[in-house]
Amino acid sequence: MGEEQGIASAGEADALVREYREPLRRFFERRLRDRAEAEDLAQEVLLRLTRQHSLVRQTRPAYIFLTARSVLLDKVRRNRVRERARDQESDGAGLEAPSAERVFLAQERVARVEQLLKGLTPRARQVFMMHRVEGLAYTEIAQALGITMSTVEKHMTAALRFLVQHADEIEG
Repeated sequence: MGEEQGIASAGEADALVREYREPLRRFFERRLRDRAEAEDLAQEVLLRLTRQHSLVRQTRPAYIFLTARSVLLDKVRRNRVRERARDQESDGAGLEAPSAERVFLAQERVARVEQLLKGLTPRARQVFMMHRVEGLAYTEIAQALGITMSTVEKHMTAALRFLVQHADEIEG
């Protein structure tokens, strides 16, 4: 009987909830300072885990909290997208569309930057993208990834130094 997918048994799910509901709620509440939101996100983590039957019995705390960080990051991203959409709606009136040539040149430049970013370490690339693309503050990145502000700063400095060194490749 394949246990790779499917929902965990009620007993397994209950045991997971009993053991990790409160620690997950505290994890989220420390970062969000919102008890109701923390409860919702803890529930989301537990739901994700119980949907993966084979993982429930062998789930380790590190994996559970890695999943929690992922859920928190998803929430932060969704909030940023909503904020940007609201800002664009209020600022977008009367803007002229860019020419096809400008769009093409911008797309080429973005492709060069994306290729260049592959030269960064995975963590430096992640921190850079979270800050420059998603618009997250260093404190938000540190909270979402569970790292210190100085570590975020170190990764951003490395990423920016790398990009400055390769600026001629970006310009084409």
